[in-house]
Amino acid sequence: MNRDLGLPEMEELDPMHRGGGDVSFVAKQVESMTGFGSIGGGAHAVGEFVDLTSLAAQAKRCALMLIRLTETK
Repeated sequence: MNRDLGLPEMEELDPMHRGGGDVSFVAKQVESMTGFGSIGGGAHAVGEFVDLTSLAAQAKRCALMLIRLTETK
């Protein structure tokens, strides 16, 4: 997907270093997507931070995924 958007390639992250989607708590009851959140660290603790420069690329990736999921073929 990054290639299609002209963004740098992303390596797959180790599952132990990925954030969890809050939607996971209700995923059995609703349609949902996760994995398009901001990049940062600190995991809901004092000192947590978000790299605001990551939001534009994440929004583009999410938009492309939504387009692809809703296209009719």
